[in-house]
Amino acid sequence: MLKCKCKSYSTTLLIAGKTVSEIHYGPFSYTWWITSERNINNQIKLLVPINLGMKTLTKLNGCNFIITVLKPDIETSPGSRYQAT
Repeated sequence: MLKCKCKSYSTTLLIAGKTVSEIHYGPFSYTWWITSERNINNQIKLLVPINLGMKTLTKLNGCNFIITVLKPDIETSPGSRYQAT
């Protein structure tokens, strides 16, 4: 499980994608989930899956980016892969 220790950006979910049991519950599942703290005191932690085909819209420095989660190459890099457009 990875915890993001980075700056928070406004992000909009465009497509939810699909949870795939082989990657989300397999030996490399820790790379396919993030934690999210969602209350005022940050005491409730939620696990959020990084789904295949998920698309999000993020604005960085005034430019819109669509981030798509790609299928992993299990043999060389079992973690999540992304493409920005």
